[in-house]
Amino acid sequence: MRAAHQLRALSENFEVHLVVITLFGGQDETPSDDVLGCCASWKRINVQLPSDVKWSPGRWMSWGRGRLPSAWGAWQRRHQKDLETYFKKSQCSGLWVFRFSLLPWARNWLDQDKVAWIDLDESEANALNSQAELLLGIGQQQAGDRLKNEAEIYRYFEKRFLAPFRRVIVASEVEAERLRNKAGLLSAEVWPNIVVPPPTSIPISHHARKEWRLLFIGSMGHFPNREAVRFAAEEILPRLQKLLELPVILHVAGAGSDAHQAAFTGFKQLRLLGTVPDVTPVYAETDIVIVPIHAGGGTRIKILEAFAHRKAVVSTRLGAEGLDIVPDREYLQADSAEEMATICADLLQDVKKQERLITAAYQYVTTYHSEESLRDKAVALPGDLKPVA
Repeated sequence: MRAAHQLRALSENFEVHLVVITLFGGQDETPSDDVLGCCASWKRINVQLPSDVKWSPGRWMSWGRGRLPSAWGAWQRRHQKDLETYFKKSQCSGLWVFRFSLLPWARNWLDQDKVAWIDLDESEANALNSQAELLLGIGQQQAGDRLKNEAEIYRYFEKRFLAPFRRVIVASEVEAERLRNKAGLLSAEVWPNIVVPPPTSIPISHHARKEWRLLFIGSMGHFPNREAVRFAAEEILPRLQKLLELPVILHVAGAGSDAHQAAFTGFKQLRLLGTVPDVTPVYAETDIVIVPIHAGGGTRIKILEAFAHRKAVVSTRLGAEGLDIVPDREYLQADSAEEMATICADLLQDVKKQERLITAAYQYVTTYHSEESLRDKAVALPGDLKPVA
């Protein structure tokens, strides 16, 4: 979603040629018509992540370290020639890199001292370290240690290889500050995540239903999301049910549900919806949205999306991190299971409080996370291509 909005903003200032690197799947997928409509041409390079990334002097000497981020192992020297041919044919003058995991594909461009920008969205080092802490906290020592090591590798490369980019972009001021403090990068700038409100407003749900419906949106392929759903199912929902007469159901929408279905079969209050082609009807059937996240980085598009769909949100502190929102103004904050259950029970039965939160949240998201705010950022990019006097 973030990449698509940026592509649209770029296409208003440049002729855009798109290269899709299939690091995390999608070898047979074609970009949407909306995306392709912004592009003069596009190319897909099908790659797969290796099961184990091993350093060899002949291949990786120029990186200057014997260990690599796992996502970088998909790059091969033949890709360099493939990209150079495409860049030459399309006569590109600047390179936009989306996410740090694609740095190997930009390395040759940077070595030629050409203009390049990179959108990190979030610091990979911080996000991985946050996930590692969560794993260690639930007793998964081996997996936690592995992610800790991966985070250290990313921290090293963030310090070493971000400086050549003309602009380094992240999703929030919190992430920009982390890069300044941890990677020594003083020039990080913020481009907000963008959401587009649905064309019709969604009425606030009242208790004329036979059950209360909560909603969580997130890919089950992402560990922090799975852990959030587990936390909600095991800790929050049983407590919440004791506070309410009507049954309480948590709907979970997002890809990857089939692969992790077995882990949640015992939870009767849970409904895994899987991939939903249009989330608007799901929001229409939802009373409130919960974000019981305890790991990750960047900003939660799921919160912005809920704001845009005029739904009241209850989130952990970390779930709302990076957004310039205030507890009890745009959303309600709760970190423990008991606190979240109590706050959710109160909010479900207080329509006026929902209306107050929704009004402030909708004003926030339409003011600071609109497509216009992204266009304002993109207009400065063509100036980066001009020679410095």
